[in-house]
Amino acid sequence: AVEMDEGAYGAGLIVEDLDGERSLHHSGAWLGFENEFVIVPESGVAAAVLCNYSDSDSEELIEEVVALALESE
Repeated sequence: AVEMDEGAYGAGLIVEDLDGERSLHHSGAWLGFENEFVIVPESGVAAAVLCNYSDSDSEELIEEVVALALESE
């Protein structure tokens, strides 16, 4: 699993450590919709998750997607 450490906020993005690599992260929610977006520049990985189900966990889903992308390098 990918471990995301809480990071610094800047220009609408959170800069944080993602399994030892710098990542840029943004999330949002509105009227039952959730989204998460992560870029890991050094690995060339970018992922987005869009959810419209109230019981979804977009943060958990994005961590799984990024972990799969980083494993496939």
